[in-house]
Amino acid sequence: GAGELLGKKQAGSVVDVGFDIYSSMVRRAVRGLRGEELIEERVATCDLDLDYGIPEPYIADNKIRLQLYKKFSELKTTDELHVLVANLSDRFGSLPEPIHNLAAIVEIKILCEQHGIVNLADKNGVLSVYFTPENRETIKVMLQRNPGLVMTVDAARNRVFFQDALNP
Repeated sequence: GAGELLGKKQAGSVVDVGFDIYSSMVRRAVRGLRGEELIEERVATCDLDLDYGIPEPYIADNKIRLQLYKKFSELKTTDELHVLVANLSDRFGSLPEPIHNLAAIVEIKILCEQHGIVNLADKNGVLSVYFTPENRETIKVMLQRNPGLVMTVDAARNRVFFQDALNP
């Protein structure tokens, strides 16, 4: 049950496998339990070095935490995200940093999906952005709008690497 997914044995599950994979696993499990067709979904992934999640001390009830992870994973707009975060704050009080970080990651994912970005990763101060092949125009716009960044474009693989020029 949900106790095993989010209980003390699995407290690090979300962080260990990443929010993207974890939420996909939860969605697939719920669809399977409902007898629904399992459809492969194309969702942007974010690999950012942040401490994120819904801490057990903030929301002790495993069922509620599971429902909230599901809600976060199903959001399609930043407006929906802002409403969910406001409702969390109203219901449970001031949000801890891991939830702020979770909301930031979800917002980034939503924006990535809207702009044809399939993966965003931060490794050693270099931000890698992978685009769908049909969104090469987005790469050109990013190049024009971000003159303060050092970028390496790998057009053959639809990706751009960004490095802050002030912090190489």
